Amino acid sequence: MSASNTRQTGAGAAWARQNGNVLSTEAQAALPLGWRGWDISPAAGLRVSRVSLGGFAETATEQAFALKGSASSGTTVTPVLHLNLGRSYVTASRILVTPRVTFGVEDALGNPGAGLGLTTQDGTVFALDPQHLSPVSGVVGVGVRMARGDWSLDIGYNGRFSGNWSAQSLQAAILARF
Repeated sequence: MSASNTRQTGAGAAWARQNGNVLSTEAQAALPLGWRGWDISPAAGLRVSRVSLGGFAETATEQAFALKGSASSGTTVTPVLHLNLGRSYVTASRILVTPRVTFGVEDALGNPGAGLGLTTQDGTVFALDPQHLSPVSGVVGVGVRMARGDWSLDIGYNGRFSGNWSAQSLQAAILARF
């Protein structure tokens, strides 16, 4: 991941670029059940994520107002509980259509935000305490899969919502077997 930032200093702009990495792994167990044509899969799992951010040094119109930031990193462990619901239908042209919905809850144990140190050009050090994100989030997902023979199209939306943050994503995938 790479991010760039421009901020106003009061004496012109300051600009910096910062690089980082996110490494995440997850294990999940699900129990597929069926009821009156519905696929019901309760699932429980554990996700471990490591976030590492490199340091940065701003370039500024007035270099005396430029800041330097130290590298930081953190790890969080997140238990997850999800309930996946879906039902398949076959159209007149033999396309298998499977709408699905997911509900869930996730709880980040610990906050990966570490204190970030900022230094001015004259060596003054500022220690910043990052805002702690709400650890518990609700998960909502909707999507549809359409398949026939050796091809399929999968489209979906996922959202995570918490007290002071949210994350949303759209996905699309095409699978063709040869």
